[in-house]
Order: sequence, then C-alpha cells, then structure tokens
Amino acid sequence: MFVSIVIAAYNAEPFLCELMDSILAQTHEDFEAVIVDDGSTDRSLEILRGYEQRDARIRVISQENQGASAARNTAIEAARAEWIALMDADDTMEPNRLERQIVFVQDHPELALAASMVIHIDAGGRELGRSVPTFTTDESIETAKQRGEVIGFHQNTVLMRKDVFEHVGGYRHEFWPGEDMDLWNRIVYAGYNVRVQPEYLVRYRVHGSSASVQTRQYRENVRWIHQCIFNRQRGLPEPSKVDFLRAQRSQPLLRRLNVRRLDTSWILYRNATIYFATGKRLNAIWAIARAVILDPVYVFPRLWRLVSSRLASNNSGSRAVSSSLS
Repeated sequence: MFVSIVIAAYNAEPFLCELMDSILAQTHEDFEAVIVDDGSTDRSLEILRGYEQRDARIRVISQENQGASAARNTAIEAARAEWIALMDADDTMEPNRLERQIVFVQDHPELALAASMVIHIDAGGRELGRSVPTFTTDESIETAKQRGEVIGFHQNTVLMRKDVFEHVGGYRHEFWPGEDMDLWNRIVYAGYNVRVQPEYLVRYRVHGSSASVQTRQYRENVRWIHQCIFNRQRGLPEPSKVDFLRAQRSQPLLRRLNVRRLDTSWILYRNATIYFATGKRLNAIWAIARAVILDPVYVFPRLWRLVSSRLASNNSGSRAVSSSLS
C-alpha cells in the first residue's frame, strides 16, 4: 500500500536528520515523504533539500511562514496517496511504523484513522518512558462519544484517509494550539471509525520547547472544542472564538475562578513532566506539589498511573512519563 508521510518543519535543524533517517529506514518502502518547510530561518531547508536529492521518494515544498496548520494542509494537499501518515519534525519513527500501521488498517477496514502509542525520549534520544494505552477499543471510543468528551491522539502517530481529512475541512489554524485535537474530534463526531493501535511505533521527543503548548490558551481551546462538539451534536452552529470567550466571561465569578484553578493545576502537572524529562527534578517536584494542592482529584490518579507504569517499565530499564492530554 502506497502511503504519504507528511511533515511540517520550522526551524527543526537539531532533529531533522534523525527524523529523515528514520523515514528512510522504514521496512515498508512504498511511500513518499512530503515535507513543507514553513519559512525556517535555520538550516532546515538546506538539510531537507539534501535528502530530496538523495532519495526520489522525498519531496520538499518551501513556503513563507504561515504556521503549522497551513503547512500541514499544504503537505496533505500535495500528497498523492490515499493514506496519510502524520509526523512531527522533532520526533522519529520506529523502523516498522508504516508496516505495522498498514497491517492494522487492512485488518480493520472500517477505520478512517489509526493512531499508535509513543515512546517518550529526551533531546538526546534517551528513552524516558512509554505512553499509557487509551482508546484502543471501539467501546472506549463510543463511551467517550456518548459523554461528548474531547478525544485526543498523538498527532505524530496518526495514519488517516486523505478523503476523510478533506471531507471534514482539514486543520483550522484558529484552534492553535490544539488544532490537531479539533481535527480528530471533527472526524470522530462525523461518524468515522478511529482506534489507537496498541503498539509503540513512534518516538516522541520531550524537550524544553515542548512547553510551548502547555498554556492557558491550549486549555481554553480545548474547552472551545468541547463547546463546538456540544453544539454540533444538537444541530447548532459552532461558536466563534469571540462568542465563546464572551460566554465564558459572563459566567459567575466563582465558576471562572474554579476554571482557572483547574487550568493552573493542569499546566503545572504537564510542565512537571517536562521538567522531569529535562532533568529539572526540583522544579518537577515543586510543580507537582502545587498541582496536587490545586486539584488532587486530577493529579493523584495520574501520579498513580505514573508510578504503576514506572514499576512495570523497570524490567526494560525505562521510566514512565504521563501521556494524558486533559
């Protein structure tokens, strides 16, 4: 099966060679790699052009900086395959990623999208731990849909049908950060079948710049996505960001303070995982402590999962890192 690997790259010089080498090392060789350089100011485009000259399966598109959503939309529009494999520029694929995902979607022809689990690595490529399996069954997806929940996948593990991506309208930049979450949920709630393949097929890099998405804006956008799901399920138009924020600001003060408390706990917890991954243990402990104080109901179950995963992974010498998205 022919597959298009699509990547948006912006100032990714430190990790591009690792990514491209992992693509060329795939055991499934019937693919193209479409990489959009989104106006990088470092050597990213030069590196990509070198790989393009080296292997005819690699196509590089250069454009002025428009943001990751626009770059991915450009790459997918240029892709020639029916199936699109997404990848981030600072991560790497296991050699059998394409092979295993192709087998999975062929064994489950009802699927429009399949994701996988990830191995967490640090900036130097050292394994930190492995993600906790979620949404690996039809039942788990259906339960989340019945509850109107926001459903998340690791973007760099997704294999999806191009026609489904086009049908729901592609990435929407206004949902950044969180435009991938918006896309998954439009696909899920449009009635397409999705699933997480219970295999570790991608290495997800946790490094200092990962904190860029750990913001209140991301949490705000997740709530906006949730409101969009709520409205669509009831046949109502999606609220614009302006209308959504206006409605949020009209909430009673205590409710707004509670939302801020929950957001702050989430941000502290997620930043703690980054501190831990980058060796800042004291910062991690301090962030976890404050997260627990603000929202023990959220933090304690995830800490238990971390401890349980770490104990389970000790047999292979790795440490567990949380992969919870909300």
